[in-house]
Amino acid sequence: MALPSAGYKPFGAIMSASLNTTAAMRAYIISERASWLSFANRRDRALLYASDPALFNHYVYPPINLVRHSHVKAKAARRLETWLVGDCTRNLINRHKIENEHLFTFNAVPH
Repeated sequence: MALPSAGYKPFGAIMSASLNTTAAMRAYIISERASWLSFANRRDRALLYASDPALFNHYVYPPINLVRHSHVKAKAARRLETWLVGDCTRNLINRHKIENEHLFTFNAVPH
């Protein structure tokens, strides 16, 4: 793996271990919001950059091509998709918080 710079250090660890390591090293890390908000050992580390559209982590439930995947239970998949884009899920996602901060923004569009 080619490293982008001499100061880059791949950890190959779960995010909580990587956050602990960077806190001990007084280093920078790119982390997603849930791990950062759940991380208690911040020491003097602080969130420097957030809310940029380029960093938006979009979760997707892709439609299933039943021609290519005829073994898929189409009705069950459709029920799941309907639930994922429904009001109940919208409320669950929009209410989910860590340390009183929202983690996700519901933006699903039914197909």
